[in-house]
Amino acid sequence: VWTAARQMKGGAPVLSLALLGFNGALLQWGDSVRGYGMGTAFIVLSAGLLWRVLEKPGRWNVLAATLAATAGVQCLLHNSPLLLAICLAGMAVALRRRSHIQFLVILLIGLFAALTLLPYIGPLEQARRWDEVVRTATHQRELWRALADTLGASDWVGAWIWAGLFGGAIVVCLLGQKASIPAKGARDLLLFCLLGLLLGLASCLGFLQVLGYVPRPWYYLAPMALFAVLIDAAFHQLRLPEARIGRLLVTAAVVLVSVGPAWRAVWTRQSNLDLVAGKLNSVAARGDLIVVRP
Repeated sequence: VWTAARQMKGGAPVLSLALLGFNGALLQWGDSVRGYGMGTAFIVLSAGLLWRVLEKPGRWNVLAATLAATAGVQCLLHNSPLLLAICLAGMAVALRRRSHIQFLVILLIGLFAALTLLPYIGPLEQARRWDEVVRTATHQRELWRALADTLGASDWVGAWIWAGLFGGAIVVCLLGQKASIPAKGARDLLLFCLLGLLLGLASCLGFLQVLGYVPRPWYYLAPMALFAVLIDAAFHQLRLPEARIGRLLVTAAVVLVSVGPAWRAVWTRQSNLDLVAGKLNSVAARGDLIVVRP
């Protein structure tokens, strides 16, 4: 988050750090042994590094963005639609700048990451033959409800805070396309954030609907982190003192309402295997058959 904020010319990302660092779902599931935490980190890095490529398309910046994008889709398959969203956002900025080179570079970064997924086509097609037993008719309202539950994992107020910040960031980005904002390049950055938020949300929900699985909190960790970084970057472009005070007040509110539930989430057990092993050590005898099942 800090790296992405630095690439997007942001200051200290206090708002996004509060939104993510005090979210019980991210603490509980992002720290699991599966790829959700790493995938979330890489999609956030991809957003920051793709913007860096738009600012300075040097070979090292392009290489770093390519590696982050590739690692992101390799860790989490559902990072693919998010990467598509931020690549489209970057390409839109390049088109407005009439920079065909930047457009081509962003396109090639996305294509390279997509090509690394080709070896999985066969296994995924095979999986879709048997996963009918776990697929369900997923409606948009269920996806929205699960998203709200994840955003408000630490407190029900959290979902409303996220909704207000998301809507506020959209308004800031739209107004920034016409208003005179003193920061250099802020207009393009706000367009990048605007499209990243809208396309990211649409692609995430669309992917989950096609997937057809019961929506789980861990499906929303990566988009949640991406949205937090883009929201923070958008609000940071408001250089008015009132805007800075407002960010700090919202950050303080997030921390106050979330710190208790987040602390409880930290101590939520993810496994009882140690308790089972301790019991078996005390009661099992030589020659006993122990069957381990998930």
